[in-house]
Order: sequence, then C-alpha cells, then structure tokens
Amino acid sequence: MLNSLLPPPVAVVEVAGIDASRADLRPVEAMHVARAGQYRRIEFAVGRACARSALSAIGAGATAIGVGPHREPLWPTGVVGSITHCAGYCGAAVAFADDIAAVGIDAERNVALPADVARLAVLPRETVGLQWAWRDHWDTVLFSARESVFKAWFPATRRWLGFHDVEIHLDHRAGTFTASPRSSDVDAQFLVRLEGRFACTRSHVFTCAWLPRDDDTVTSKGPG
Repeated sequence: MLNSLLPPPVAVVEVAGIDASRADLRPVEAMHVARAGQYRRIEFAVGRACARSALSAIGAGATAIGVGPHREPLWPTGVVGSITHCAGYCGAAVAFADDIAAVGIDAERNVALPADVARLAVLPRETVGLQWAWRDHWDTVLFSARESVFKAWFPATRRWLGFHDVEIHLDHRAGTFTASPRSSDVDAQFLVRLEGRFACTRSHVFTCAWLPRDDDTVTSKGPG
C-alpha cells in the first residue's frame, strides 16, 4: 500500500503480518532488543529485514541499521528512510538523500484511538467535516499523519516536534494531507514543502510524508 503512495525515488518493502521466518537480525541490530519480549524482537527484526531489502532495491547495500539515541533508525550516509510496524503489517521506505530530502511512514490498525490518546494527539478542529466517513477512523488517520510528519522532520532537523506543534489538514477526497506550524519554534518552510498522502483499508491506515530535494528547506543538521 505505501509503495503506491510514495514517489518513485523512494523504495518501499512491506509485508503483511509479523512473520517470524523473516526475523533476521545483524549483531549490531540485535543488541538493541536483547532484553525485549519475543514479539517486540520479531517485530523489530522484520522491520530491519524490510529496511535492508529496501536499501538493496536502491543499490545502497543491505547494511545493518542501528538505533540512534532517540530510537531513530541509523541509515547509511547519503540515505534517508523510515520504518513502521503494527499488528498485521510491517514496512520500510528508503531513498538517496540526493533524490529526497526526508521521508516518514506510518501504519496503524484502522480502529478508533483510545480516548486518552485522541485527546493528546488530535486537535478537535482537525476532524471537522470528516465524521461523515464512518467507515474509517479519522482520529487514527490524523494520529498516523503526525507520526509520519515527525519521522520525516526529526532526522532532517534534529529537533523535537510535539503533537500539538503542528496542525494536520486532511483532504479526504484526494487522500492527501498537509501540516502547518502552531509554534514559532517550528520551521514553517520545512512544513510548507512537506507532501503527505494517506490510504485506508478495512484493517489498516497508512500515511507517508516526504520532502522533495531542496537543500534550502533542511535548515539544521545538528542538535538543536
């Protein structure tokens, strides 16, 4: 599904379910889940396997993918990417940084968010006009879109992005979304050029966000 949402420079590898037979970890990857439960280890391993396959697809080599201090995947130099997994799905997307400046993906079960999560992650006005589409849970689409925006934003800027630092605007007919800043600390130029798309199946919600290559839009490479 995500393969159909992202532009051609991005390679996507996705699998239905969390299949233990795909749970292949390199030593540098395994150390990060050594104390995790069995399901978490398998989930992590399948995500890494998808990511290595995607790296191979763009000719970057199926190298091990470590974990950064904020739990972000550590991609090879010159590559941007994102990994997502949830019950029944796992996927990874990668591209050369010369082609795409940033990319983020997310998948969620197509069910309503718990009330406490919805209060934290969704602004009430973001759902206006969406309630008619009863078959999909728009609170979950909005939550997932925020996740995709953050996954694109953080590796490029090294700056944190809170749930309410951006407002998500869904176009439910076009299957697209945009993000606008709600805080003066957020780089508005980054967000205005960020492109987002989403799709829903009976079981899952899929979102992705990417920044077309333009060096002027990525304003910070270091911590801040």
